[in-house]
Amino acid sequence: MEFYMTDIPASARPKQIRAALGSVLKKYFIYAFELRQWQSKKFRHLQEGCFTVHDAAIGEEIFRRHGTPEPRTALRGTRYIKIAGRAQTPVIISGSAITIKRSNKNSAVPEHLIRALGEENEKVARNMANRQPSDKKPYRTPFAFQGFECGVWTTDPRNFDLPTFSSFYYSARPGNFKMTRQAIQVELFKTTPASGHPVGQYMLCPTGTIRSSIISNESTGTYFIISLRWSPKLYEKLEPASSPTSPLNGYGNPIFQAPPPRRLNKSRIPSLDERHAKVVSYCFVYRFKLKEAHEAIRLSTVGSIPGFQDIQSLKIFHQYVSYDFQRSMEGLEEQLRTLPFDVAFQMHSLVLNGVLLPHRVKELLGVVRRAIQNSYSSVSEVESNRDSNGIGINAREHATQVVASVFKSWAGEWEPQLPSEDPQIWLSENIRKDFLEALETKQKSQEYMVRMKFYRKENQVLIHRMSITPTGMFPGGPNLEPKNRVLREYHDYLNHFLRVSLVEEDGGDLRFESGVDGKYIYDERFLPFLMPESNLLKIAGRTFKFLGFSQSSLRSHTAWFMATITTPRRTMTVDRVIELLGDFKSIKIPGKCAARIGQAFTDTVANIKIEDFMIAQKRDIIKIGPGGKKYTFSDGCGTVSKPLIEMIWKKGEFTSDPKPTVFQIRFRGAKGVVALDSTQRDPILCLYDSMVKFDGLKNRVFEICRSFTKPLPFYLNRCIIKILEDRGVPIQNFMDLQGRALATLRERTFTPDSAAHFLDYQNRCTQANIPFLIRELFALGWDYKEDNFLRKVVEFTMLTTLRDMKYRARIQVDKGFTLVGVLDETGYLEEGEIYCPIQREGGKREAHRGVVAICRNPALHPGDIQVVTAVEVPYDWPLRDLVNCVVFSQKGQRDLPSMLSGGDLDGDIFHIWWEPSLMPRFSSPPSDFPAVEALNYDRDVTQADIGKFFLDFMENDKLGVISVAHMVLADQEKAGVRSAACLTCARMASQAVDFPKTGVPVRMSELPRTPKVRPDFLAPGPGVKFINGNPNLVTDEYEDEFKYEWLDVETGQIDLSKFDDADDPFKSGTDFRYYKSDKALGHLFREIDEEKFIKTWEDNAARFERGPNDLLRKVQEYMVRSVDMEVMLGLYGFAQDLRISYENNIRDLSHNYAINRNNDALEEVEVFIGAIIGTESHRLSRIVRDSAEEMRGEVTRLISHVAAIIRFGSEGSSAVRDGNYDGLTLERALACVQASFTAREDDEGGSSFGWIAAAIGLKELSKRTVVSSLADNLRGMRF
Repeated sequence: MEFYMTDIPASARPKQIRAALGSVLKKYFIYAFELRQWQSKKFRHLQEGCFTVHDAAIGEEIFRRHGTPEPRTALRGTRYIKIAGRAQTPVIISGSAITIKRSNKNSAVPEHLIRALGEENEKVARNMANRQPSDKKPYRTPFAFQGFECGVWTTDPRNFDLPTFSSFYYSARPGNFKMTRQAIQVELFKTTPASGHPVGQYMLCPTGTIRSSIISNESTGTYFIISLRWSPKLYEKLEPASSPTSPLNGYGNPIFQAPPPRRLNKSRIPSLDERHAKVVSYCFVYRFKLKEAHEAIRLSTVGSIPGFQDIQSLKIFHQYVSYDFQRSMEGLEEQLRTLPFDVAFQMHSLVLNGVLLPHRVKELLGVVRRAIQNSYSSVSEVESNRDSNGIGINAREHATQVVASVFKSWAGEWEPQLPSEDPQIWLSENIRKDFLEALETKQKSQEYMVRMKFYRKENQVLIHRMSITPTGMFPGGPNLEPKNRVLREYHDYLNHFLRVSLVEEDGGDLRFESGVDGKYIYDERFLPFLMPESNLLKIAGRTFKFLGFSQSSLRSHTAWFMATITTPRRTMTVDRVIELLGDFKSIKIPGKCAARIGQAFTDTVANIKIEDFMIAQKRDIIKIGPGGKKYTFSDGCGTVSKPLIEMIWKKGEFTSDPKPTVFQIRFRGAKGVVALDSTQRDPILCLYDSMVKFDGLKNRVFEICRSFTKPLPFYLNRCIIKILEDRGVPIQNFMDLQGRALATLRERTFTPDSAAHFLDYQNRCTQANIPFLIRELFALGWDYKEDNFLRKVVEFTMLTTLRDMKYRARIQVDKGFTLVGVLDETGYLEEGEIYCPIQREGGKREAHRGVVAICRNPALHPGDIQVVTAVEVPYDWPLRDLVNCVVFSQKGQRDLPSMLSGGDLDGDIFHIWWEPSLMPRFSSPPSDFPAVEALNYDRDVTQADIGKFFLDFMENDKLGVISVAHMVLADQEKAGVRSAACLTCARMASQAVDFPKTGVPVRMSELPRTPKVRPDFLAPGPGVKFINGNPNLVTDEYEDEFKYEWLDVETGQIDLSKFDDADDPFKSGTDFRYYKSDKALGHLFREIDEEKFIKTWEDNAARFERGPNDLLRKVQEYMVRSVDMEVMLGLYGFAQDLRISYENNIRDLSHNYAINRNNDALEEVEVFIGAIIGTESHRLSRIVRDSAEEMRGEVTRLISHVAAIIRFGSEGSSAVRDGNYDGLTLERALACVQASFTAREDDEGGSSFGWIAAAIGLKELSKRTVVSSLADNLRGMRF
C-alpha cells in the first residue's frame, strides 16, 4: 500500500524522514518500506513524498491512526466552510506535523515491489532477535585524527631492530575514518578560502587491499598505521549548488532552507594534491595521528571483532625523508638505459610496483651487470654468427632472457615491506645476497623456463605489459601474446612494443560508481597517455607512445604502445608504422578509422604468402528489402580454393580430422571469413567488395585469425530463455532440461569412467592426459578420488559448470550447435533455408534436416530468434565439401543473418537447435532498427582523435547496463520482451554494439527507468574462498548490518544517527531489494542448491581420502618394475630442473592471472584446469572470463611442451622430426614422478607435475604392453 505525504519541511534530511516513519511503522512490525521524497512544486519551503509498505491490511490500520482524513464541511454562520482533517496521532518531522494520505496510484504499485518488501520484512524480523545491541559495536562511531602521512616501511641501517616508517608526505588536515568490514573510509577536511566552508576529500581502502593494521604509541602521539597493497581510491566532494534566496527571521537567518541534494556528488581524483601526486603510486602506507589517545582502545576492540582486520600494537621507528622522488627516478632511468631492456624492465618494475625505493634498486645494478656478463660467458656461443665482441648473438639473447627470467621470478617473491617482517631482510647487502643465491639456484631451471616460453607456435611472442590506474603505472610480464601484422613485421624489435591496459586500482575494469564524476580521471589522468605528443609512459629508459588497438582489445580497454625503433637504416615512429599499414585518409570517422587500423592488431594464428595472381575481387550481392532498405547478403564472406586451402592446412599445421574449411582472415585492407570453394581448381582467394575496408599495402601475407575445426556446443543463456518463454515455451520445459543437466553432472562425477568422460566433454586437462589417467588408474584397481589433487581437478571443473548453470543459466542443449556463418555461393538454398554440415573429430559427417531455431548473441528483441528449415544438399554438390559451419541462402529480400540481432558473415557465430521442447510456439518479426549516422569529421582523422575515441568508448560502453535493464524489465513487465520498455532497450543495445564503428554513444537518458527492485536471480550470490586449498561458498553475513541499526533491540527506541544517510560519501546509491521471480529464470535459479550439491559430492569423495602422495607412490612402484633404474637415476637431475621450471611457470601464471589483486595467487588447480574460481562474487566479470580463457591457452601450451620434453627428451617433439628420439620416455617419466616428491625450494610443492609425468608413464607402459603382447602372438603363430 502506498501513502502520499505533504507538508514535510524543506530542511528535513532523508534520514530524518526515514527515522520518523520508522519509529511509527516499527509499532506495526514494519521494518522494510520504500521511501521517496522531492521538492514541492507549489511551495519552495516544503517537500513532498510517498512511502510504500507490503501489507495492505496493516496499511489501513496505519492510515486510521496516522493518516489525515479528508476535510469536512461545517456551517459557520450563514456559510459553509471546509475544516482540514487532523490525524489521531500525527507523524512529526523536524517539529512539524506532516500530512499523510492514501496514494491515488495504489493500483499502479508494482507487484514485484510488494513482494520484495514482504520478503525483506520477514528476513529483518527473523534477524532482529539475533542482532547485537548497538553498544557492542564500537566501530559505528568514526575515529577522529589530526593530520596524516604517506610513506613506506624501510630498514634503517642505524636502527634495524625496529621497523622504520619513512614518511614522504605529511598533511596537517584533520578528518576522521570509519571502520567497516568492507573498507576503511577516510574523510579529510579542508577549508577553501573562496567559499569559507569545508570541502571533503575522501579515501576508500577496501578490506582486501589492507595488508596490515597497527597502533603505535609514540612520544608525539598515538598513531593508526595501515599498509595497503596498492593506492586507495581517492575522491573530492564537488561544490554544492547555492541555495535559493530565502526570507530571513529576526536573527538574520533563513526561515527555511532548500532541501539538500539527495546524494553526494563527488569526483574521482588521482591524488590529494601536487605533493601527494609525486608519491601516491609508490607509497602505500598511511599513518593517522589519533585526536584522542584513548581511542586506541576502541580501535583494538574493533580489530578483535570477527570480520574486521586484525589490529596489532607495535613499536616502530619514524623518520621524515627529504630526498626528491622525481629526481631519484630520473637518475635510475638513466642508469637502466645501459642494461638490456628485458632486465631493466624487471628492475624498474620493483620501483613502480612499490617494492623498493629507487636508490635501493640502484644498489642492485652492480650485481645484475655482473650476473649478465657471467651468463654471457657460461652459455654456448654460436660460432657461425658472432658480433663485434665475439659473443654469439643468439647466446647473448638467451643469456639476457635467463637473467631477466631469474630476476622476474626472484622479484615476484617480494612484496612491499611490512612492519611484522624481520627488518634485517631488507638491508641492501642482504637483498643483493638473496638475489645472487637465487641466480645460482635457479639459473639452470630458468634456462629450461626460457626455452619453454620460447617453445611455441610461430604465432606466439613474449610481450611486456603495463597497467595504468587512476593513481599509478604498474608493469607486468612478459606474457605470451598471439602475433598480429605489426608484431610480425617488426619481430626483431618486440621489446619496443607494450600492451597497456587502463584499469581500476585492483586491476579490474574501471567500474561505474553512482554519484561519482569520473571525468577528471578520464580527461586529466588517462587521456594524456593517449596523445601523440605524450612522453608520460617511460620505463627502463624507453618512452612508449599510443599506437592502436583491435576491436577485441578495445572492449577490454587495452591498447598497443610503441617505442621509436632506430636502426642504421631507418627510424620507425608510430606515425610511420601506421602510414605503412595502408591509406586511411579517405576515412573521416574516428571510430571507423580506428577499427580499420585495428585490423593490423588482430590476433592471428597462422599466415602464408600468396601472389597477386591468386587474388580476385567481385561485387556484393545486394538486394532491396521492405521500405527500400539495402541488404548485403555477402557482407563479410568470401571464398578460398582447394589448392590454396591445402597450403593453409600445411603452413598452419592443421592436422585435425576433419580439417577446417572456414577461416576468419585478414589480408591487406580486407577482413572477414572465407569458405572453401571446391569448384576452383587454381589457388584463388576471392574477396567481395564489402570485405575490403581500406587500401592496404601490397604485401602478400594472408593472415588466419581463427579456424573452425569442430562444432561448438550450444548453451542456453538468460536472454535466449526469456525470449523463448515469452514466445510460448512453458517454464517446465526449461526446468526439465536443467534437471537432466544436473542429473548428468552428478552421474559424471561419481564414477571414474564418467568423471573422465566429463573432463573430456568439458575439454579440461586433455593436454595433460588426465581423462586417460583416471581411466587407467581405475583399470589398475585404484580410484582417482584417493588423491586430493585429482579429486580437486574434477571438483573444480564441476563447480565451474554448476555455477555457470545457476548464475548465467548456461544449460547445454544436446540437440544444437554453435557454428560460424557463410554464404551459399552456389545458389542452391531457397529463402528461409539453411545448411548445417557437422563433423566431430574422428566422426562422420552429418547434416540435420527439418525445422530449427537460430539466433546469435546478444539476443534482446523477440524477433532475434527465427525459425527456419535446415536441408541437406545433393551428394555431388560443392557445398558437401564444407564442414562445421552454417550456410545461409542468397535468395529473398532480406538476408537471414541481418534478422538475427543485426548479424553479418564477418565471423559471426550462430546458435542452431532443434530440441522440440525449446521451439518457439509463435513467430515474431525480426528487428529493423534504423542505422545510426556515424560521427563524420570532414577532415583527416588524427592519432589524437583515435586516442580520444578510445576513452570515449571506455566512458560510454553501456551495453552491460542496458542488458541488465532489459533483463529486469523483461521480468517485471507483463508483456515481457515485447513490452515497449524492452524494445527500447533492444534498440539501444543495437546502437551500443555499433558504437565502436559509428562513434555515436547511446543516449542513456532514453533508457527506461528501472526500479530499485530486482528479481532474485540478479541478487548477489556467494563467492568462493579457498580454505586449506578447498573451495568454500562464502556470503557477506554482515552485508545488511547497518541497514536497520536505527531500531534498538532492547529499548525499541529510534537512533537517528544510525540511519543510512543519503549524503554518506561512501554510500553506493544502488541498494536493491530483491523478490522471488515467478518467471522461468527465477525458477531455474532457485532449483540449484550449489552448497548442497557440493557437500554431497565432497561427502562421497571424502570416503576415499588417503595420504597426500599415497596414490602417486603406488603408481611410482608400479612403474619401477618396468624400467632400468640406473638409467632413471641418471635422468634425475634433468627431472628436477624440468620440475622447478614447470612449477615456476605455473607460479607465474597463478600470480599474473590473479585479476583481483587483493586476492592471493590462484590455486594450482585453478591454473591447471584454466578456470578462475576464487572470486568475491558469483559474478565473473568480462575481464575475469577473458583472463581465464587466456590463462587456459597458456597453461595448455606449457603442459604440451613439458609433456613433449618428457616423451622425447630436452629437444621436445623436434627430436622425432630430426630422428633423435632415444626411446627413454618411461625412464624420464619415472624420474619426473620421483622428482615431484621433492619439496620445492620455496617450500610450496606443486602436485600437477607428478601427475603429468605419471600419465605419460602409464601411457608408455600401456603401449609397451600392447607391443609385447603383439610380439608374443606373432612368435606363437606358424606360417
